[in-house]
Amino acid sequence: MTRAKALKKKVLIVDDEELFITGLKVLLEQENFEVLTSNNGIDGLLLASHHKLDLVLLDITMSELGGLAMLKKMRSQPWGKHIPILMLTASPSSSTHFQQALKLGTSDYLVKDEWKADQIIEYIKQLLKVDRVAAVTV
Repeated sequence: MTRAKALKKKVLIVDDEELFITGLKVLLEQENFEVLTSNNGIDGLLLASHHKLDLVLLDITMSELGGLAMLKKMRSQPWGKHIPILMLTASPSSSTHFQQALKLGTSDYLVKDEWKADQIIEYIKQLLKVDRVAAVTV
């Protein structure tokens, strides 16, 4: 295994906005992350249970198994108790969702419209303690 492969962090993005997923996936891969994606909570939960993840980006509102339900299911499993999970929302007005997410064990809660994609990438790198030097292929 090459050093670069060993340093790759695995991120799962679960969101029903395809453009958001695609844009974030491209940026994360440019930073040497391995990225898995799902557009619903059912498939996202399945992916999460079958991969050793370093981080999950999870949309609150989705038609099939919403983010809060997926978060709750993940936290109830031994494999999902300690994975950092960033909840994402398009609506800053939902303090109820925010409180529920905190009670269920989210690592943080981001309002998409308040963050640019590159800011989300930088935040993820800080959270996972990844620096630019470590992300460069050796």
